Amino acid sequence: MATSLEFTVGDRERHQVVYTWDQFTGRLRITVDGREVVSTIRMFSVRTSADYELTVGEAERHEVRITKERPVALAAFRPQTITAYVDGREVARTDDTMRRGQTIGIGVLIGVLFVGGLALQLITQTR
Repeated sequence: MATSLEFTVGDRERHQVVYTWDQFTGRLRITVDGREVVSTIRMFSVRTSADYELTVGEAERHEVRITKERPVALAAFRPQTITAYVDGREVARTDDTMRRGQTIGIGVLIGVLFVGGLALQLITQTR
């Protein structure tokens, strides 16, 4: 399940910025007016926050910073906050709650790992 944060930048010259991040695949995309400006895959990191900075606009220029913060422990299984700033002022933030689909996906993943571990244990005990 991807987390998405959308916000508008500018007064006279308006631009739509969309930040999309998939917690399970690590795929991150930032688009401005539908044009991709950042694309990366981020799976593992020692740092608990990541900043993405870009300038948006031609005649009316704005500095945009998007910050993703993760918890220290079990980050892959917990919500992560994404905050957008335009010219140093917070303009958008994700809520810290996981959506139902994310919760179900995590439950399924834990169940598969548990059943796989049991099957491996049974296989090794029978040998």
